[in-house]
Amino acid sequence: MLSYFKIRNFKSILDVMVDFSYAEGKAPNNYEQLNTIPFLEVDKKNRFVPCMAFYGANASGKSNVVTALLVLNQILKKGIIGHYFPNKLNSKYNYTFFEIEFYKDKNKYTYYIEYNSISIQKEKLLKDNKILYSIDKSSNNDFTNIQTEDYNADKFNNIIDVECSQFQNFELNEPMFNENKKIQIFPFLSRINIGYKGLNKDLVDAFNYLISSIVISLTNDIPYRVSLDVLSNHKKDNESLQQSFNKIAEILKKFDIDITRMSLNRELKNPQEQLTDMPAFVEHGVNNNILRFEYINSYHHDINNKEVKFNFFAEESNGTQILLSLIGFVLYSLENGAALIIDEIDRAIHPMILIQIIKMFKDKDYNKKDAQLIFTTHATDILSEDIFRISEVSVINKNLKQGTTTKRISDIKDKDIRNVTDFRKLYWNGILGGIPYPYI
Repeated sequence: MLSYFKIRNFKSILDVMVDFSYAEGKAPNNYEQLNTIPFLEVDKKNRFVPCMAFYGANASGKSNVVTALLVLNQILKKGIIGHYFPNKLNSKYNYTFFEIEFYKDKNKYTYYIEYNSISIQKEKLLKDNKILYSIDKSSNNDFTNIQTEDYNADKFNNIIDVECSQFQNFELNEPMFNENKKIQIFPFLSRINIGYKGLNKDLVDAFNYLISSIVISLTNDIPYRVSLDVLSNHKKDNESLQQSFNKIAEILKKFDIDITRMSLNRELKNPQEQLTDMPAFVEHGVNNNILRFEYINSYHHDINNKEVKFNFFAEESNGTQILLSLIGFVLYSLENGAALIIDEIDRAIHPMILIQIIKMFKDKDYNKKDAQLIFTTHATDILSEDIFRISEVSVINKNLKQGTTTKRISDIKDKDIRNVTDFRKLYWNGILGGIPYPYI
């Protein structure tokens, strides 16, 4: 589970720590007997929220918090080139850093990376506050706690030089002078896991969590096939896909949208064959130009209680289509104990349905593996529904000097704000900040 995420010099963000800790001190009375989850617990001293909602005005930087997590994910996969987005309005820093702390199997990991437009400057990984490795361009690298008889510091430095670095042509301070220099652009953590998976279990666990257990989308409108593939763990066989589809369809029906059942059909067709219905997905190059078409149908009862078939992506509403795909990500997170992070989760979704999605992460019957739901939203309706605790609502503000800042309701110490308080009223009255003041 996620503990915190620190961001420095990224888009509108100058220096922010996004804290996912349970910040109420005392646990609710008899919380172990409650069906609602007040917090996710590593031990009595380390408790974290199952949900976090980010509110704020347009252009306050809500999306940049989510984007920063996505960029960290992309850096681990593809390196830093093309992923440097410093604050353009305040040049206080000439580098970006991300620091993320998370728990995997009760072990605490902290990963840190600092970089600029040209190279990685620092990188380190800690387990339970003990450095596993540390890379620093301004001092000596430290691999003491991951070294083996076959892999010493010289071997690891060679991996950085050969596999993490590339020759880059960039202009130096001297005018009209260029140097072709080899610099690190790929994180050591990713390259060591690509070529040396059996070397160290902690490196594998940390990398796998960052890549697979943090699921990020900059929109709730997720492509249907991406959602289905993720839920089926990218298994392509018909049985796995059908099982995953059935799970999604079962939850969708519970959201009271008048669908009695759904079906997924896969057919092989010649690309020149005339289509009579809109496919949900087309897989190219199956066999000698024969394509695989997937069709999703939904079924409703008409006025005479007879079943009527609908082509799902041609005839169902945009909101219902969004829900179909979003549910796949929700179920993947719940089944795998992942952190699901969605920007603008409420787009085209009714607040009452959004409440049910949030409750899935706060219900012990659904959330059995410490999954987390983290999202941005403008849906203030849900702030009045007694589903959030004071640790679970964060308000985003922005100013020129500080950039984007975050403040949870639990951070407000000068007012008597409790979990029974109407958070929506506080927000609309400007007490929490994060609201625009438009005029015409």
